[in-house]
Amino acid sequence: MSLQAFSTGMKQTFGQRCCEFIQTAENNHRYAGAQSETGREQRFWLALLHAATAGYVSALAAVYIYTLATWGEPNRGWITLVASSALVFSSGFVVFRHQIVTMRHRLAYLVFADIFAGLCVLVIGALDGGSDSPVACLLILPVVFLAIGYPRPAVVFCGLVFIVGATLLWLISSDTTTPTTAMFNLVSLVIALLLAVIGSTARDREKADLSALRQRLEMLASTDDLTGCLNQRAFTEALSREIEDTAGTGRPLSLLVIDIDHFKKINDHHGHVDGDSVLRKLGSLLQVMVGDNGVAGRPGGDEFAVLRRHCCLADGVALAEQIRQAFSGDADPVRATLSIGVASVDSSSLDAAAFFRRADRALYAAKRQGRDRVSAHAD
Repeated sequence: MSLQAFSTGMKQTFGQRCCEFIQTAENNHRYAGAQSETGREQRFWLALLHAATAGYVSALAAVYIYTLATWGEPNRGWITLVASSALVFSSGFVVFRHQIVTMRHRLAYLVFADIFAGLCVLVIGALDGGSDSPVACLLILPVVFLAIGYPRPAVVFCGLVFIVGATLLWLISSDTTTPTTAMFNLVSLVIALLLAVIGSTARDREKADLSALRQRLEMLASTDDLTGCLNQRAFTEALSREIEDTAGTGRPLSLLVIDIDHFKKINDHHGHVDGDSVLRKLGSLLQVMVGDNGVAGRPGGDEFAVLRRHCCLADGVALAEQIRQAFSGDADPVRATLSIGVASVDSSSLDAAAFFRRADRALYAAKRQGRDRVSAHAD
């Protein structure tokens, strides 16, 4: 081989390695940067897969060392073959790790991988003399791994498979196995399974509590505490999403901007406690009347907004009129009226701010016309 050919080959190899490193770095960054629940789950399973790889390699290294140290004993070649098969299988953890953690049935795959590891231990133990084989003690490692991150049903299922396998190993090698050793190994396996079940139960409960806490924090971060409606940031995000969907589907979307008439006078004459009650009353009314086909928000102060999906301008005006009449007809704690502006789009390139300005202009038209009324935006 010429020096130039060798140099070209080295450059290609180096370039290949660089591309692989960059791709790996990008994948790791993708997991590290994902703040969603899905991203957190993927990073957790990626760490679990790394732990599985380390466990496989460590156990197989111990098997190889033991096999070489006792090469004169029977079935060493078969034991090496089984261990090598397990090594090839575990290499898939490294090569396809990103595909595994993003697949839909990743738990089923890892359960299979754990059972496969246990079966390899059982087969090697059977080839090495049964329950008296030192390799049989390694069966406790897959059970320990179960406690790291598997949900309780998976822990129980895999653990029972291992106990049945260990019992069968004891039975088929009963002629050559010391009963006390086999019983000790089996009892140790049962105890390890019980501890794994206890650990997985505690972890599942903690995970459920953390998920509930996270949902609560997300709700608090997006909800106005006084009225229960979306706050300004959350409502603007919802408005942007709905406009994008409307532009793609052509379905109508209506926006109602609502203002409590002379709200400052209510606070001045009745006090802020009654003023807050009026705000809560309107927030509750909007959430009931909007239902599941829209959202209600409180952009700020005494101004509210309603976003209604699949709602044309005429339907939006009708909904606004229902809201106005229901609110003004309830005098608890004080009687108040509403001015409402309505705008609608069905297939538009408007952004959230422009759409909101349309409804806001309609609101000010209602105020100019004497308040306590509904006004629609005219294109």
